[in-house]
Amino acid sequence: MDNAGLCERLQRFFAARGVDGEVADIAPIVGGFSQITYRFTVRSADGQQAYVLRMDRMSGETLTSTDRALEAKVIAALNNAGAPVPLALWADPDGDELGAPTLISEFVEGQNMLQAARSGARDATDLVDLATRAAAEIHGGRHRGIPRRARRRGRRLEQLPRRRDRGVARDRGPAGPNACQYLRYLASWLDTHRPEPVDLRLVHGEFSLANLMLRPDGEVSVIDWEYAHIGDPRMDFGWCIQRGARSLRICSVITSIWCVGVIAS
Repeated sequence: MDNAGLCERLQRFFAARGVDGEVADIAPIVGGFSQITYRFTVRSADGQQAYVLRMDRMSGETLTSTDRALEAKVIAALNNAGAPVPLALWADPDGDELGAPTLISEFVEGQNMLQAARSGARDATDLVDLATRAAAEIHGGRHRGIPRRARRRGRRLEQLPRRRDRGVARDRGPAGPNACQYLRYLASWLDTHRPEPVDLRLVHGEFSLANLMLRPDGEVSVIDWEYAHIGDPRMDFGWCIQRGARSLRICSVITSIWCVGVIAS
């Protein structure tokens, strides 16, 4: 579907909900690969308002399987709890009106934390403090209304199965046997250094600096909740390290604050 076709569908979608205005300025948002994301505005006599639309691919092709209806319910529960996330405003969970399962939320104006850190626009310590407070609100909250389907994914790191001699540990591929010996050693070390148990919490599932938006008022909004589930909060910590924090040399600060502020909460 081209932008004009999507604009027409959105116009009918809003008209059916009593939203008076003209849908305009539809443009794709760069970033994120699993779904299609657009920014658009609704112009009315009172001014114009920007929104974000996340929808499954029309062709049905997916890089990963997630559920827009489930994502909308998770965000709604977080909105009700006052968590630092954008407002989820409308949804077409079956795609009957917009052509594919869709979630529409408020648009957050500003940079994400990764952009701010790389550009030097914000001090790394300030960014770590903001990221940690956002994580603590998410992990520390007892959020009501989280769907049962999100709860079924819950697992603890210390309970993950031992797979030391499977897959990557075999002597295959161009890396040679030395690399495989290293992998065997690493897997063995992980097996014998499993973390202490912690309570299962709400996990973002893709908690990275690129998914933490800096609002104009200086606060943070955590976006992209398609992988949210109840699980071990340390999974978010590992993802944050893997997706950019290491390259920005702020891992040690994140580690110390996260362990004190999140796990203890």
